[in-house]
Amino acid sequence: MLKCRVETNLTFQFARAQSKILRYRYDDWKKLSIPDVSPTQQEPIVAVVEEILDAKRAGLEKVVSRLEEKLDREVAKLYGICSVNC
Repeated sequence: MLKCRVETNLTFQFARAQSKILRYRYDDWKKLSIPDVSPTQQEPIVAVVEEILDAKRAGLEKVVSRLEEKLDREVAKLYGICSVNC
């Protein structure tokens, strides 16, 4: 319990410091609309994240960049902000 409290405090302090630098409030993330997605909808995203991690371990930066773009498209689909090319 103490460890959790310390980590929470450190997280709070970090967010507070960053908010001064980046000019946002540390709790602005709470305003984000986070879609409720089923495990089936999560599968493609999880698969891409696993591919990214594998590519990073292998040092394949060009592959990582391509996969990160793919991940961006998958997330955009969840939010319904995908262009025709997604």
